[in-house]
Amino acid sequence: MIVTLAGHVDHGKTSLVQALTGINTDRLEEEKKRGLTIDLGFAYLKDGSLGFVDVPGHQKFIHNMVAGVAAQQHGLMVIAADDGPMPQSKEHLDILSLIGVSSGTIALTKIDKVDQARLTECETEIRNLVRASTFEGASIYRTTIDQPDSFKPLLDHLKTQVQKSTEKNIDQVFRIAIDRVFAVPGAGTVVTGTIHSGSIEKDSTLFHYPSDIQVKVRSLRAQDQEVARAQAGDRCSINIAGLNVDQIARGDWLSSITLPHLNNLSVNLRALPNFPRTIKHWSPVHVYHATTHSTGRIALLESNSLKPGEQQLADIVLDKPLASFHGDRLILRDQSLDLTLGGAEILVGEKENVHRRRSGKRITTIKANSEGTYHQAVNNLLKSEGVNIDEIAQNWLVTRDSVIEALEKENAKVLGAFAISMIRWKEHLAESLKAVTSKVNGIRENELPKAIPKNYRQAILNELVQSGQIEQTGGLYRSSVSTIQIPNELQNIWKVLETKLAAKQSPSSGDIAKELKKNQAAIEKQMRALVKLGKLVEIANHRFYLPQTLDLIQKDILELANEGPFTVADFRDFTGISRNVAIEVLEHFDRKGVTRRQENTRILIQR
Repeated sequence: MIVTLAGHVDHGKTSLVQALTGINTDRLEEEKKRGLTIDLGFAYLKDGSLGFVDVPGHQKFIHNMVAGVAAQQHGLMVIAADDGPMPQSKEHLDILSLIGVSSGTIALTKIDKVDQARLTECETEIRNLVRASTFEGASIYRTTIDQPDSFKPLLDHLKTQVQKSTEKNIDQVFRIAIDRVFAVPGAGTVVTGTIHSGSIEKDSTLFHYPSDIQVKVRSLRAQDQEVARAQAGDRCSINIAGLNVDQIARGDWLSSITLPHLNNLSVNLRALPNFPRTIKHWSPVHVYHATTHSTGRIALLESNSLKPGEQQLADIVLDKPLASFHGDRLILRDQSLDLTLGGAEILVGEKENVHRRRSGKRITTIKANSEGTYHQAVNNLLKSEGVNIDEIAQNWLVTRDSVIEALEKENAKVLGAFAISMIRWKEHLAESLKAVTSKVNGIRENELPKAIPKNYRQAILNELVQSGQIEQTGGLYRSSVSTIQIPNELQNIWKVLETKLAAKQSPSSGDIAKELKKNQAAIEKQMRALVKLGKLVEIANHRFYLPQTLDLIQKDILELANEGPFTVADFRDFTGISRNVAIEVLEHFDRKGVTRRQENTRILIQR
């Protein structure tokens, strides 16, 4: 279990860690000179059961404090008896709560500097400080470096917490937030950080964010012990091959997949009760996430202002992309006041700039992702319109197969990258059938009711065709029992064209116009009207075919392709169609997805 210390500057956090572990976490020369923790420090018990993260207490280094905290950790609030709770005590307590630290202990240090009355008074102040926070009801342990035995009850208590700690996010993809990188002679590049999700084993392949460069795991250490496997919540060092030290920086990530660069984070934003002013829409803000930092704007989604102590949905519009996903926590600090204004839990991350932020459909999607698991998110989205499988997998950092498995449990209809509830699917089938059969001459896909989402239209029409309820002629769908009615003004030209276009070698519109001694443009206008009725198919400029003739030619293609790839010359000889027209016909079937050109031949890709 990892224990994160927090508290005001000079309240004895570093001395406390040294008393518990025998290790001085102030590793920087400047820290030792000033007696002040500037960056993160780490120490572990020899058996590896407990690890301690010593974070800076000074307000100037608050960003380093944020980098040392992860939601899976246990918080240890350190308060000196002579000072009692101080400004950074309160801010650190807020940060621990906002990041999601759910369990904690309080160490009351320097008890040798005060009398019994002051100790009692200080403990009362602490209880008032932690009221209504994660630390309400937390045990308080009195310690002093003058009495080494005073640390034993605290250490024993922390060891009991190891048994109670439960690591989360094991089933997600692996992610580690990098806080240090250095080279080890004979080993190469080593990175350290806190594992935020998933697990990792030796010889695994990882990807570096933001470069997307692939690296290989040579060896692992967790809680300063050599291990074969590390998981969410562990403090871990990874020896990697594939990147040099100068290619990695604090704030980067390693993960088992390439992570998208997200510019817009939809969040549940909570303003601290003690923040001194109302937060306005589009307020500038500092954004702290794991070991990295960005600036951005707060775009409120439910009103134009947020009062201290309130919460609402909001977008964090970033100046620099972050690798942030559902459930990650952000700390937000006001740019002008240099104060922590609140925190946010990420619900949905997006790559692109967002339009119509407050649209009902978008808010519904964000709220659907506010549940505790992706199973619940899938269920919520199925109740609305449907699920984008890839978006759920990316947002929740789970595999696509895991999302599909969740959809199958809900008996959803999976259509490529999308899924819809079976109830809604049957409703759309009925609506589409009604729309098609209501028009004697049929309709095209884009003429279906607007209530039917574009993502599902083709699949719906295909199912209706396959079930025999409707039929398709070219791009036109009509009832299988209806007869297309040809308008009177097209009856005469249709009688002529039905005969002239019956051959596999279809004449051009120009040849037809010459034979009929009519204007080619006028003829083509009539032919395109017949295309809309499904009577003709325009396969190229000035070239029209009867749908039934194209069906016969497609059968020729299937028969020819049974012998393997074929050339234009093979097709020409097999069908008797001239070379130029043969090229136009084959390009038509390429566009339909029946064939594909492969150098000088065609191969069959769909029967």
